[in-house]
Order: sequence, then C-alpha cells, then structure tokens
Amino acid sequence: MDGRSLGAAAAAFAIGFALSSAGGAESAAEPRPSTVFGALAPGQVVTVKDTAGGVEITSMPDLPAGWRVLEVARDFIVVEAPAGAYEQRIPVTAIRSVIFLRRLPLG
Repeated sequence: MDGRSLGAAAAAFAIGFALSSAGGAESAAEPRPSTVFGALAPGQVVTVKDTAGGVEITSMPDLPAGWRVLEVARDFIVVEAPAGAYEQRIPVTAIRSVIFLRRLPLG
C-alpha cells in the first residue's frame, strides 16, 4: 500500500467512526438536567404551591392526584393542572424550592 491509499483508508475509517459515534449519541436517552429540576421526570405527580417567596414544588411517593409534570428543561418546567384544564410553564427564576419527600422504613 502506498502513502496515498493508506491516508485515504485512514480518512475513511475516521469518517465512519465519527458517523457511528454520532448516531449512537442521538439514540441514547438524554440525561436528566443537573439543575433544581434534576430529580423530576415527565409523568411524575407533584404538588405546586404559590407562596410569597416563589413557587414550591413537592414530590412524594405514591401521590394519588396533583399536578402532572409534562416537560423538564434546564431553565423551566411544564406542569398540567390536576383537572387537566391547563398547562403552566414555570421558569426556574420563579422557583422557591423543590422538595422531595421520602418514605422512611418502619421499625
């Protein structure tokens, strides 16, 4: 193999590798945002309380009814009202706190 064909083979390999890597990245699930909303996920049921200091969002296990999280982004969250009558987009600047209650083991 001469220098040109070796260079062309290396270039073809590099292009193929780059294309296969890019395709894998697109098909992989997007990681959750590393923001105040990081532990919230679409479909999760939460409570939303408007306080003087801002909006409080509370997540607790097995919450039967409440606001349903529709979208979680880096700088906002979209929730659906309990009756499904409307959606609300809440910017991160309006958030006072996000509270995660855990079920403690008995005993």
